[in-house]
Amino acid sequence: TVTIESDYIYKVATGTGYSHAGYLLQKATTVKVLKTIDDDSNTFLSTTGGYTLDDSSDPKYNIYTK
Repeated sequence: TVTIESDYIYKVATGTGYSHAGYLLQKATTVKVLKTIDDDSNTFLSTTGGYTLDDSSDPKYNIYTK
């Protein structure tokens, strides 16, 4: 599980699949992103990364799973 709580890290990690953070995300089965920095339409996570947004009612995080 990878938990992202920094807007900067979020942008780096989801900006490309070739960065170190992007590589780490491709290996994780669960990614938790603070709702305050996630726009719910992240193309890296949903297309390149193969994640699905889990619509659990977590009040703090959007949780993406493979």
